[in-house]
Amino acid sequence: MSNLESVEGAILFEDIDSILQVKTDEKWVMQVNPNWQMLLVDHAHCERKAADFAINLIKSYTEYEVLQAPLSKLVREEMRHFELCLKYLKMYAIPFKPIQPCGYAKALHRIIRHERKQKLMDMLIVAAFIEARSCERFGLVARVLSQPQLIKFYQTLYQAELRHFQNYLALAFQIYSHSQVNKRIIDIGQAEAEFVQSSEAVFRFHSAIPI
Repeated sequence: MSNLESVEGAILFEDIDSILQVKTDEKWVMQVNPNWQMLLVDHAHCERKAADFAINLIKSYTEYEVLQAPLSKLVREEMRHFELCLKYLKMYAIPFKPIQPCGYAKALHRIIRHERKQKLMDMLIVAAFIEARSCERFGLVARVLSQPQLIKFYQTLYQAELRHFQNYLALAFQIYSHSQVNKRIIDIGQAEAEFVQSSEAVFRFHSAIPI
């Protein structure tokens, strides 16, 4: 039983299809093999950013005891995934370097409200969507990638991202009323879907349809 299932009265989001409003376009999938090295670099950055995001929540909302231990555990797991990305980058002699991010995170953060308590709710739901989209794309990458060792890596991470998205939602449902959370899931989900269906010049793990 996931943490989310234990929250009485919450709408259950047991898999990514239950929360993501649109699937990734096949045009994105077609770019995986030609750009797999850049994708691995971007993946490393994403894992580090995910840890930073959780740390920021821990620091910014110390009064919410319910957040502290679960997010601390999540930070450790994200950093372990970061270390694994670095291991594979080294294995394939790919330099880890700064790269231009896609517009995904910026598009989602644009919808986050500014009032302190509303902001926390939105940040938890945004994090859930990022993890859910990561989960979907790990599955897509594992389906088409031509590097056997990386296929196994992404298959393993699929389950971790599924758990992360459920856990972020579980925290939101523990702090806020279920009607509030469910409404924001719909609103933020619409913004997420609009971005994923748009076009973008850069190709990254969370980028829109490649131009």
